[in-house]
Amino acid sequence: MRILNLENDQNNTKLIQIAFKREGLTREMIRVDQEKAFVAATDQDGYDLLLVDYKLPAFNGLTALKIELEKCPDFPLIFFTGIIGEDIAIEALKHGATDYVLKDNLSRLVPAVKRALEKAEEKREHKRAEMKRIEQLDELHRWQDIMVDREDRVLELKHEVNELCLGLGQPIRYRSQETGEGGKPETMGKIRP
Repeated sequence: MRILNLENDQNNTKLIQIAFKREGLTREMIRVDQEKAFVAATDQDGYDLLLVDYKLPAFNGLTALKIELEKCPDFPLIFFTGIIGEDIAIEALKHGATDYVLKDNLSRLVPAVKRALEKAEEKREHKRAEMKRIEQLDELHRWQDIMVDREDRVLELKHEVNELCLGLGQPIRYRSQETGEGGKPETMGKIRP
């Protein structure tokens, strides 16, 4: 598990690492404390989670959340912060934060992280299933197009055989049900989604 931790106090990062170690969670934690470093870190792939302090001296959590949603929306983001008003917490959750945990309630952090990781995996699984469904639909439409093209060609060939028969003074071989009125083919037309 790789975690990007936006935190200006190194002691808080150490507390997080201790809590994770106690729960047996394997982790690599990268701590940044400036907006520029946070932006650069989110350019890299491979994080499983973002732990963000809401209030930093020159940067705030909602801005970090906007950056995260823009650059790496599949990473769950949990605010791990000091005092945060209920209105701000609700606003953060509405805008896409996965959860928030107050720093004075450290025991809640590991369960929140586990839930966030489970939700992120469910989201990825749903996305994979949706992509597979789209690929299967595309393949189905491709085969439908091939079959319609073949059916159209068979009808055209039947029409040509009928014309040859008529030209040779022979009775037509294919009835109008199969070829349409006057021996002309009834083309199926391409079926498009």
